[in-house]
Amino acid sequence: MSMITCPECGREISDQAKSCPSCGAPAPSAVKKKNAAKIAAFRIILLVATVAVIAAAVWYSSWSRAKAEQEEKERFESSEFYKEMQGIEDGIDEANKKTEEIQENIEKRNEQFGIGE
Repeated sequence: MSMITCPECGREISDQAKSCPSCGAPAPSAVKKKNAAKIAAFRIILLVATVAVIAAAVWYSSWSRAKAEQEEKERFESSEFYKEMQGIEDGIDEANKKTEEIQENIEKRNEQFGIGE
């Protein structure tokens, strides 16, 4: 334990003392500890706030990207090009059904006349 000078009254006090026994002023070491605790608390709050801001930014970015993609999909699906493509796909589906029907009819006739056996 060493002795330090009180900044208020100039008397020597222990560096372990929380305040000067003579004048009651807080000891420099107690002030430093109190300030260190405040700084540590401030750093923790700052860290939590930073993480919260980053998390919010990531969430917003993801949300806005998904929203933009949904709007683009809706815009595309309401376009004339998409409607034409749907019509073409429907036509292809009908043609495939007719082709299957024709193929079935050919197979039935081949069986009926004994062709391909």
